[in-house]
Amino acid sequence: MKAFVMFTGLLIFILPACKTNRYTNGRKVGKWVEQNVVNGQNYKFIYHYKNNGRERGNWKYYRNDTLTSNEKYRGNISHIKIYHDNGKISTRGKARTDASDPKQFHWFYIGEWKVYDQNGKLEYLRYYENGEQMREVKH
Repeated sequence: MKAFVMFTGLLIFILPACKTNRYTNGRKVGKWVEQNVVNGQNYKFIYHYKNNGRERGNWKYYRNDTLTSNEKYRGNISHIKIYHDNGKISTRGKARTDASDPKQFHWFYIGEWKVYDQNGKLEYLRYYENGEQMREVKH
């Protein structure tokens, strides 16, 4: 009985913190789930925000219940994977944020990006600086 009371008390304390799609001081915070239908296709987006409204953690994008993109945010760097419809990785690389305008953050591709064919074979290496592709090397 004591364990049940402790478990119930813990749930009462934790559940309010698990709400999705919340704003604090006009900024998105915590976990966000958004769904849209465009041209008959279902899109679902799962995001996570820090209390300051900045991206954090793992973001996932789905089309018709198939993962299309996955972004992992660590500080001002995002590790991005984009997937083919068959689930294999299409593209992977990094992006960096420019926070010079605190009202709107801009993300730019940086460094080496790998581009794969539908079978998972590496096709190209692309190199970016501040979002601009500098060169492409066929693999």
